[in-house]
Amino acid sequence: MKRVDKSLGLAWLLFGIFSAVLLLAFLSPVINSPVLHFLFSPLCHQNPERCFAVNGFPMAICIRCVAIYAGIALGSALYLKFSYVLKWSLLLLAVAVMLNLSDYWLELIGFYENVIAIRFSVGFLLGLSIANVALAHSKRLRVSQPA
Repeated sequence: MKRVDKSLGLAWLLFGIFSAVLLLAFLSPVINSPVLHFLFSPLCHQNPERCFAVNGFPMAICIRCVAIYAGIALGSALYLKFSYVLKWSLLLLAVAVMLNLSDYWLELIGFYENVIAIRFSVGFLLGLSIANVALAHSKRLRVSQPA
């Protein structure tokens, strides 16, 4: 039996899907489509104060979601060039989750309010780490196919 590594296909799939999602999200304020906002509503709270805006119209997803999707897309693209180790990917994911939770709680208790750079940075790291874990794990789950 020949062993086939499916992780490269998954990397291309993730890159394509999340690049398309980002494109639609960036187009949403340009064409000001209620349909796009409706389609993204299950994925994001869409609070206009936490969204990038173009000509006064907010994107269909918030800054953190934009960063997460961008992190997944970039992490998938980087995987095509570099391989990820599951142990380090899981550590990166744990750190990213902790940073996102810290950002949420620090804002909730009033330590600071809606700092775009923090929201984008921790979201991007979370997206990057999600791609790392998914692709590193898929690399371990190679499928055997008949030769």
